[in-house]
Amino acid sequence: MGKFFQPAPGFLVGCAICCGAGWAIVNWFDEPGAMGLAPWIIGVLPLSVLPGRIMPLDTDLSGEKRNHSMSKEKDDNYWRERLTPEEFHVCREGGTERPFSGEYWASFEDGLYRCRCCGEVLFDSESKFESSCGWPSFDAEAKVGVIAEQQDFSFGMQRVEILCANCGCHLGHVFPDGPTATGLRYCVNSLSVKHDPEREEGADKE
Repeated sequence: MGKFFQPAPGFLVGCAICCGAGWAIVNWFDEPGAMGLAPWIIGVLPLSVLPGRIMPLDTDLSGEKRNHSMSKEKDDNYWRERLTPEEFHVCREGGTERPFSGEYWASFEDGLYRCRCCGEVLFDSESKFESSCGWPSFDAEAKVGVIAEQQDFSFGMQRVEILCANCGCHLGHVFPDGPTATGLRYCVNSLSVKHDPEREEGADKE
């Protein structure tokens, strides 16, 4: 099962203990000039290597448990052979397409939206809405468990990344600012999904 880092309440306490240990070491050896520097070095080093505790990738935005397989047995070479460079960057490397550039951001045709990589049904066109953000937006997943979520602290922000629970394809992010009853906005890259007008849930799945 995948995992993600989540800051733990006891983390700062651990850093404080490290600072105290550094201060004690400096006092013991009484090195000139080191009194003000060493404690900070010893105390801050853990910040770069221990950003938080490791949590299982099985909780959603509300903190509830989710069941999914997140099968990632196929390596990058497998996906490079089946995806365009742009699709690989978004789906397998967590990239983001430019806003208002995707195939589906302004499309509202009836049908299902499948994972670009494995064909899993992720969203229904009935849950798609106009959000003016430049990316396809949905207010719900096709069924509970097909979308995996994990904390994303990139670019100095705290967001919830969404992925295909079946293959780990990066889809985008989910935000608690949706205009419908669910209160959610699944902001999805067009390159991460494929529109299927046939509504045959079992078709075209790896």
